[in-house]
Amino acid sequence: WPGRIAPASTTDALTATFDVMPTMLGLAGVESPKTRPFDGKDLGPVLFRGKGFEDRELHFAHGRQSAIRRGRWKLVSRAPGQPSPGLFDVLEDRAESRDLSEVHPTRVAQLAEALAEWEGLVKRGATPQTGR
Repeated sequence: WPGRIAPASTTDALTATFDVMPTMLGLAGVESPKTRPFDGKDLGPVLFRGKGFEDRELHFAHGRQSAIRRGRWKLVSRAPGQPSPGLFDVLEDRAESRDLSEVHPTRVAQLAEALAEWEGLVKRGATPQTGR
């Protein structure tokens, strides 16, 4: 965006595709809904001021599997063929091939608690689904 974003700008900010809607609304000057908040964040501070989000967590769910990302750490719960959650250092192991859960049990417990809290929030705010 000439004149607004420096050419060849890069960031290490933790972002995801669900940040697109709040970012577009922010750029358009439209306020996000208060009653049903978005999972994502407005990336305006990242785009225009190069600021990241401190202590940001990203949560994911697909089928029976869920995950949480906090900084360099990712906890994957209910992974296929995995009896317990797996912990990965995604900066050192992008392929998530080395489970570090036994090395960092306290981190596993902290992330598992945060993931369970998020899952509870999602269930409470979920729109009822009906089959036809």
